[in-house]
Amino acid sequence: MKTTTLLKMLSMSYVFAVLCGCENVSTDIQQHPSNKTAGESETLSGKNSLSVMNYDQIYQTYVTLTGVNSSIPPNSTTVENYYLNNKGSLPQNNDPSVLSAANMNAMTNLAAQFCQALIDNGTLRAAFYAGTPFTNLTAQNRNTLFGTPELRTQYVDYLIQKFWGLDLDSLPQRVSARARMITMMDELFSSSTANSNNEARALGISGCVAGLASAEVVLF
Repeated sequence: MKTTTLLKMLSMSYVFAVLCGCENVSTDIQQHPSNKTAGESETLSGKNSLSVMNYDQIYQTYVTLTGVNSSIPPNSTTVENYYLNNKGSLPQNNDPSVLSAANMNAMTNLAAQFCQALIDNGTLRAAFYAGTPFTNLTAQNRNTLFGTPELRTQYVDYLIQKFWGLDLDSLPQRVSARARMITMMDELFSSSTANSNNEARALGISGCVAGLASAEVVLF
């Protein structure tokens, strides 16, 4: 399966709404468990209300989390150009009530640019995945890197550590989001048939996009 096909499977509702537990983000975000009053539930960030990052905050956050920036050409320059050409489709302010499907699609597409640049740059990839089998993400086949549930869970847990932080036990909503990410990786692996390096790269990018574009990152 081609990378583009896998990424299309990461619909904006799956990447953002499902991972945050919202079925219709534009209307349900205010009712999300992370947005209830004190005493009703935990929040994503320990606060009782949520805001969404604007276009500049999203871009700078993606830069910080992935290490992809314009000083590391050529792929990073491509990412910056993509952002400049498409930032009008990203949220323009911090008001979650006006968050649209187009906004979520734009966040997912921008995350895909970052994740592809990260995984295709050997220096960035080695730094980001240091100490894991995934430093060789473009040089090993699909089954070697993702062939068991344990390997796919390891990949998800590593992305959560890098993108979301380590406080999963204190934030139950994140435990649910982790389970959804693992299910997503299992489904993508099952739908991929060729045991190739390209398939491993595609699965790696897909997991990265799901973690980076999720509500756990862009809501605060």
